[in-house]
Amino acid sequence: MRDAIPAPVIRERARALREVSREKNLAFRLRLTDRVLPALTLAEEEGMGESVVLTENYIHARIAGLKVPPNRLVDVRIVDVQPESTAASIVHQPASGPGPSATPVGRCLVEEAIFRV
Repeated sequence: MRDAIPAPVIRERARALREVSREKNLAFRLRLTDRVLPALTLAEEEGMGESVVLTENYIHARIAGLKVPPNRLVDVRIVDVQPESTAASIVHQPASGPGPSATPVGRCLVEEAIFRV
């Protein structure tokens, strides 16, 4: 190829794009701090005492100290945002019987996942 871009240039451009993406993602999540958002529970982190949720605007957050079954709708408050993670707390989970629960939403395609932002 005559007009091929050298590999080091490609790598540097890709690195720069990834850095801009990380910065914009962090700024977006920081704007959501203290806001209440609807979310779907995805998985319980075995041995960590956490649940993972996905908000309506695709923010993956961990909820420490609470185990909620997957595929439940809950309202969460974003409480902490770090470059590599987002923490939330549940502010409302509709009751569906005795004990901690939330509204089931059927089978979800993502059954178990570990997310890094």
